Amino acid sequence: ILAQVVLKFISVPDLSMEVWDAGVLVATVACFAIVVALVLLLWPRVPQVFLEGRRKQATVVSVEELSRDTKRLRLSLGEMTLGLPAGQHLVLHLPNPSSCLQTGLWNGKDDPDEGRAEIQRRYVPIADGKGSCDLMLKLYRSDGTFPDGGKASVFLNAVTPGDVVDVSGPAGCVEYLGRGLFKVPGPACTVKHVGMLTGPLGVTSMLQVLQASLRDQADRCSFSLLCEAEREDDLFCKDALEDVSLESRGRIQVHYALSSPPAGWCGKEGPVNAATLRACLPPPSGKPLILLCALSPSVEISYRTHLDSLGYRAQSVISI
Repeated sequence: ILAQVVLKFISVPDLSMEVWDAGVLVATVACFAIVVALVLLLWPRVPQVFLEGRRKQATVVSVEELSRDTKRLRLSLGEMTLGLPAGQHLVLHLPNPSSCLQTGLWNGKDDPDEGRAEIQRRYVPIADGKGSCDLMLKLYRSDGTFPDGGKASVFLNAVTPGDVVDVSGPAGCVEYLGRGLFKVPGPACTVKHVGMLTGPLGVTSMLQVLQASLRDQADRCSFSLLCEAEREDDLFCKDALEDVSLESRGRIQVHYALSSPPAGWCGKEGPVNAATLRACLPPPSGKPLILLCALSPSVEISYRTHLDSLGYRAQSVISI
C-alpha cells in the first residue's frame, strides 16, 4: 500500500502494465530501504563494554585528592561502559616497586609477590557510566609500622592526568543477579538475607552489591554489613554506606567495629567476636549467605571459626 501511494506521486498517466509493475517494485524497494534505515537509526543500541576478559589500557582523566590518604581516580573508557557485574572486580596491573625487586623485601619482610615484575590489585569503582569510571583509592604511605607503605600506593599516588593504566576483568567468583539470586561457586543460590563482613578495603565491593539491589524496586533481599577497622578515619566510603542504608528504609543495616575507638564512639568495639557477629548478622536459622571481603588471613579464620560456633553453614560463607 505504501509503495502504491509513493508510486501515485511519482507515476505519469497511461503507463503500460510492465512499466507499472516495474514502478511498484522500485517504490517497494525504496520504501523498504527507508524503513530499515529508520529502524537502524532508532533501535536502542546495547553499549559496548570496556571489560571483556582481556588486558586493556585506560587513560587517567583526573585525580582528586579527598584527604591525606584518599584519592578519587577517574579512568576514561572511550565511548564504552565499564561492564562490571555486581559482586565482581576490575584488576589493575601495576609495576612492582624497583626497591622491592632489588632487595626482595617489602616492609622488612620477603616480597609477598615473589619478585614478579608486576603486581595485580583488585578494585571496584564507586561510580561508572558511559565513558568513564571512578576509583576511590586508599593510599598507604610509609609509617613506623610499614616503612615502605603499600605497593599499589607507590604507583597510584604518583599518577597524573594523561597517564595510562593497564586494566583487566571482570574478576571474581561471586555475582549478584538481583532479588536475592547469587551466582557463586557451585549452583546459584537464592536467599532472603545476606550478611557482609569486610575490612575497609572491601567496602566498595559490598557497596556495589547494595547499590545494585537498591536500583531494583522489586528486590526484597535484606543485607546486614559489618565493617571492622582500627580507627574511625580508616572507615572507607562511610557516607555512601549511610546513604544506601537510609534509602533502603531498613532493608540494609550497616554496622562498624573499631579496635581503637575514639571517645564517645557509639558503634561496636573490636576485635570482632562471636557476640558481635550474633548482634550484627541475620540469624543462621534464616539460612543467609555470608560474604567476606578484604580480611587478613588471620581475621578471616577467626570470623569463620565464630560463624561455625554460631551455627552458620560453612558452604554459605564465601569470600569474594
